[in-house]
Parts: sequence; structure tokens; C-alpha cells
Amino acid sequence: MMFKTFLLIIWCLQFMCMTHAQNKGIALQLTAYSSTHADVFSIKSNASAGTAMNKSSVGVYSDRPFLMKAFSSFNLCVVLPTAAGPFGLIIEQNGSKAFHQTALGIGYARKLANSIDLGLQFQYGMEKAGYYGHGASVKAAVGARFHITDHFCLGIQVQQPKNLSSPAKEKKPAGFSLGGGWEPSQKVFIAGELFKEEDQPLHFRTGLTYYPDKCFVFRAGYASGNGLNWSAGTWIRSMRLEVTGSYHTQLGFTPGLALVYQKRNTE
Repeated sequence: MMFKTFLLIIWCLQFMCMTHAQNKGIALQLTAYSSTHADVFSIKSNASAGTAMNKSSVGVYSDRPFLMKAFSSFNLCVVLPTAAGPFGLIIEQNGSKAFHQTALGIGYARKLANSIDLGLQFQYGMEKAGYYGHGASVKAAVGARFHITDHFCLGIQVQQPKNLSSPAKEKKPAGFSLGGGWEPSQKVFIAGELFKEEDQPLHFRTGLTYYPDKCFVFRAGYASGNGLNWSAGTWIRSMRLEVTGSYHTQLGFTPGLALVYQKRNTE
């Protein structure tokens, strides 16, 4: 009985961390609201962001929330531009044997006009909680971006999940996000985003990205519920290596590492 209680506590803690982890790679995902500095990870924030990328890109991101191995995560994002529009792939894996989450998502986006992008995403996810069984769910998301000017972009996304598990088919909360990005120059990008799920408080995240030259990038931001986050990266030819971190006042430090492959114009 004590063992089951202990396992249940671990499961609850990991569930809390997986919920907390929706803001993983915050600064990386905020590039969804940039018209110039598109990033493969931005498709996790807005399904239409892939339209900003005209070259194939692959990104891998991993972190260890609060320096605890049991909460480690792995994320793979791929964008493949085609004549019909870009296709995207997202693979996520979080947790340990006590509580484990896996998700596979595919997406498609295209430009409806010079100033409007539209994207769709579908995701299938599985959860396994030790001896307590497993569950499955699907999620659909529709995202759009509006390029108000050459330097200012707005985006919105609506998502609706559905629980496929039995016997407890509890309703999963729908959610929406609304964000924007401003690029006062080629070297500076400022973005912010609001995120709301049913029966949950409104969350926000904001970030500043600075490109001192074509070889380095520095980011800093803040997310409600997560605290401060930052990253520093460098390009080596077509490869970008970026070290990330965030700090929660109660739970501690979360280190992360991102690796991105994308051909660049260096002129």
C-alpha cells in the first residue's frame, strides 16, 4: 500500500511537471511571430509558422526540468517546404517509467495571401502511468498569422483535444493562444503570447531575441508559472547549437539544449 501511495505521489509530481513543461523552449517557440527569423520550433506554438521557412529544417530539443532525470524530455521538429506549402512533423517524449508521455503530430500550412498564413495540425498522444494503466488522446489545432506590416506580426491558434481512453473519458480542455512579434531591426525581435485553457488561469510569456551578428543569438524572457528563461546559441555553417535555461523560484533550474540544421544565406 505504501509503495502504491509513493508511486501515486511520483505520478502526481510528474504530471505537474509535464503540465508546467508546456512552456519548454519558450524563447525558441516565440519565433512563430517573426517574419524574418523563422525557426523550426515555432511550429509548436503556431501551426501556420512554417510558411516563413523556405528551406528544410530539422530541430532537436531536450531538457531536464529542475535537474531531475525522471522529468527529462525530448522534442523533434521537422519542416519540409514544398510547392504546395510546408509540411511539419513534431515528436515529443516526456517522463519516465512512473509517468510517460509520447506524442506524434503532423501539420500543413500555406499562405492565403501576402499578409495571411493558415496552418493545421493533428496530434496523437499516449500517456502511461506505471501500474495505473495508459491512455490515448488526439488533438486538432488551427493557427493563423497576420502580417500587419513588414516588421509586425500577429498570430492566433485554437486547439481542441479529445480523450480516447476508457473507462475515464474525462474531457480534455480546449485552449487558444494569441501573440505578436515586433522586429524594430534585423538584430532585435520582441514577442509576447497569451495562452488560455478551459478552467485554467490565463498565462503569458514574453521574450527578447538579439542577433549581434550572423554567428550568434541571445534570448531572454519570462513566462507566468515558469519564471525567467534565457538561451545563447551559435551557428557553425548550417548547424545551430543553442544552450537554454530557465529558473523557477520554488522548483529550481532547468537546463536544455537545442540543435538545429537549416541551410542559411550568409551574404
